[in-house]
Amino acid sequence: MQFGNVLRRSIVGMSLGCGCRTLEQLRRWFTPTEYATLRRFGYCAVKMEAGRILAESDIQCVFERAKPLREGVEPVELYPPNVVREPSRTHGTQQPKT
Repeated sequence: MQFGNVLRRSIVGMSLGCGCRTLEQLRRWFTPTEYATLRRFGYCAVKMEAGRILAESDIQCVFERAKPLREGVEPVELYPPNVVREPSRTHGTQQPKT
């Protein structure tokens, strides 16, 4: 594990997540093809406020915040539309289970 046991540094009850400080870092983490796959499964890149950074590398960080990770987020455009052509879908779309 790149950052060791970050749970020891976290506050009980906080939401933990992995992310990037910049869109450029996020583009280094996910290629256009990988991101297109995530989009097909209903995921998207978002911007959010992190309470505290627990660990960080040149690409990603582990953070904690008081709000759940789904709350108070703003979708962002990671790649311009149609950077990667997604295959045509004949069976509809699938959303992540909540």
